[in-house]
Amino acid sequence: MQRALLYAGANTLVLSSWKVDAKSTELWMTTFYREAQGKPLSEAARAALRAVKQRPEYAHPYHWAAFSMIGR
Repeated sequence: MQRALLYAGANTLVLSSWKVDAKSTELWMTTFYREAQGKPLSEAARAALRAVKQRPEYAHPYHWAAFSMIGR
């Protein structure tokens, strides 16, 4: 699927390796998109990862390790 999306013209994909908690995903995504307004996507992804990891209720890797970003 990833290859097909890239061949179809997508520049960057944010993927989850497993079904994750909705609240931790919401925090990751809102942080990522806010940071991506003024930073490169790789920096935005790192900021989102830090935002989720620093919350005690999301400290377990289940909440933050599922996300990966691939692109051209």
